[in-house]
Amino acid sequence: MSQQPLGGSTIKDGPANAQVAGRSISLSFPSRVSWYAEHRQLINYCLKRLAFIPLGVFIIVTVCFALVNLVPVNPGRQILGDLATTEAIDAINRRLGFDLPISDRYVVYMKRLAAGDLGTSFYTGASVRDDIARLLPRTLELTLPALVLAFIFGLFLGWLTARTPVRLSGRLAKGVYTVLQATPEYVSAVLLILILFSQLHWAAAPLGRMGIGDVPPKPVTGFLYIDAILGGRFELLPIMLNHAILPTIVLVLGISPLFARISRSNFREAMSSGHVEFARASGLPRRQVFGYVLRSARAPLVTVLGLGFAGAIGGAAIIESIFSWGGIGQWAVTAMQTLDLVQVQGFVLLTATTSLVVYLLIDIVVAALDPRISYGRS
Repeated sequence: MSQQPLGGSTIKDGPANAQVAGRSISLSFPSRVSWYAEHRQLINYCLKRLAFIPLGVFIIVTVCFALVNLVPVNPGRQILGDLATTEAIDAINRRLGFDLPISDRYVVYMKRLAAGDLGTSFYTGASVRDDIARLLPRTLELTLPALVLAFIFGLFLGWLTARTPVRLSGRLAKGVYTVLQATPEYVSAVLLILILFSQLHWAAAPLGRMGIGDVPPKPVTGFLYIDAILGGRFELLPIMLNHAILPTIVLVLGISPLFARISRSNFREAMSSGHVEFARASGLPRRQVFGYVLRSARAPLVTVLGLGFAGAIGGAAIIESIFSWGGIGQWAVTAMQTLDLVQVQGFVLLTATTSLVVYLLIDIVVAALDPRISYGRS
């Protein structure tokens, strides 16, 4: 596309001949670098990581198949009990397909999985896919707010211990996350129930997401808060928040030490860097200096945030069981206790696939944030 500058000369993009005052002058402009050429290494890196997903999913589903079919458990006897007759047990096994050779069972399993069928429960006969779709929002309502709060609290503790390691505030912060790291979540849950519910009556009873006499809103999305707002049941919001206080605090106390420890080491490394020391020597405000430190440590923090999310889904099982939350974690614990292997298989498939996708996104985001990362084979 040509331009018409002052003096009547005509200039074209790239190498061209320009007429200036009647004289021909050869001009050479640097060619524009396309967006793909500029980000080619990052794009190739992302494509390579995406290409690994089919192999990872294949490994996951094969392991899940082996979990059900290679475990020495007789499904028919497990369902009917030890007093059942051999004919009744064989009939159950034939109905479930356990009379087929293992190779045929694997082919049938892969076909059903490709169609989105995760199987049915040994005991209830309910679809595992429907159970996961119904219960997963309950777990996400608990884990996502707890993860955000734990990340903020962990950054605060890590910043105190990195900025003032010898002062009283830094020692107290280090002592806090050291004690929290050594305390199991179920111990914290029992102590908080005894103190905040039994003694002080500040929190609701650990009986689920709502009280026994409360009528839940009409299910629309599966997320209780959203369904209550959509249905105009605003009176349920404080009730649900009151029931979510204790399990959320327990999860925050269990996850935040990981964020505190990782952020502390990365903050100390960032604070000793040249540009942060220059910013402090220039007399910049503490908030701006903290912004530089946070920017330098953002890649490791994104990594640990993704790891925390992947671990929170599986780690919430004990908390859900203690507080009768009724989420996917409590569902999986019940399936393990009753040896409902199809439900256990669905839970393992869900958590493993979620972890695979989260770790992939972590690698891509960290590669985009940190220019020091090499995308080559080395």
